[in-house]
Amino acid sequence: ATFDPDTNTFIPDAVEGAVQGDGPQGTMTSDAFVIYGTKISFLIGGGCEIDLVFLELLVDGLPVRRATGKCDEQMHQVEWDVSMYRWQSGIIRIVDATSAKWGHINVDDIRFNWDLSYKWRSSTPASDGTNRRGPRAGAMMYSGEPAAGAAYVFRRRSAVQPDEPCEITCDENGCTYLSTPLDRTSCVWEQQQKLQPSDRRAFEKFGWAVDIDDTTGIAIVGAVDARIVDQNNHDDMGGVERAGAVYLFSRTPEARTEFGTLVSKPSWHPFEIVKLQHADKAEDRQDRFGYAVGVSGRSVLVGAPGRSARAPVQDGTPGFATGSLQLFPSGGSAYVMDNNIVYVYFKEKVYVVQENHQTLP
Repeated sequence: ATFDPDTNTFIPDAVEGAVQGDGPQGTMTSDAFVIYGTKISFLIGGGCEIDLVFLELLVDGLPVRRATGKCDEQMHQVEWDVSMYRWQSGIIRIVDATSAKWGHINVDDIRFNWDLSYKWRSSTPASDGTNRRGPRAGAMMYSGEPAAGAAYVFRRRSAVQPDEPCEITCDENGCTYLSTPLDRTSCVWEQQQKLQPSDRRAFEKFGWAVDIDDTTGIAIVGAVDARIVDQNNHDDMGGVERAGAVYLFSRTPEARTEFGTLVSKPSWHPFEIVKLQHADKAEDRQDRFGYAVGVSGRSVLVGAPGRSARAPVQDGTPGFATGSLQLFPSGGSAYVMDNNIVYVYFKEKVYVVQENHQTLP
């Protein structure tokens, strides 16, 4: 379906590939992929407002390249040098955010100058742009990102009214919302979204543990073998794996008119709102933070069973000085964190600036 901002509704019978004019708006986002080579090329045409209609490349979730048309239906070729982002995760996103004249974008023939014969390598950069550690054992010839992981969100909906939730029951007099459906056997499950981390990496086991707070629309997903990164998602900790991380995702609620007519179904953004690691992650480096997760309201609970426990040494303990700390490997820890950051929004558009990288204006 295509969203029409003039009527604030979706056009269910819009035909893919057909001319729909400047009215409809929307975005199209690719799955995350590893940048193995040095070039990405494509054809682009249509509108020329680079802030409103464009194709962009995100690397580890941050926009680094953007292109638009020339207010001409004839497409021209664009080629990007992506060598500085090699071995990192990329996402291609096409955006149409205007219904004004030339409010459309045409894209075709997206090509990479690499194939699946490339060898897998560790892929998180250091802050100085260097990171190229050798390939991990057992991952020489690569096809995809083994054990990178994913999570899937499903919604139970009415079989009678396909866009309505299961709690809607309908008869000849109309539809009624029930807090407890009379018969769930007539309901069906549909996949809403595949969730992925924007910095997707092989062997990090994203999806090891999941939880969702249906009231707030927040989901948490653990990547139990994620490597240690700094606050800028750079690998300045030596690329140690199995530290773990958790990712928070947000659901956009359904929209209805004042008369209760459904305008749009609830939807999930395919990539995280925020990534969390524990503050003392560098001490043990094999914590497996994210092994178990939970979310309720504005708090999250995360288990790290590999975290070493420390306890003061008692008098008379052989081999230890009184008052020192004795280490108990894999004693485990649990962390309670505030997730208020997912409710922070900017009133105006902002652009991320990355030093030593080509950036948007």
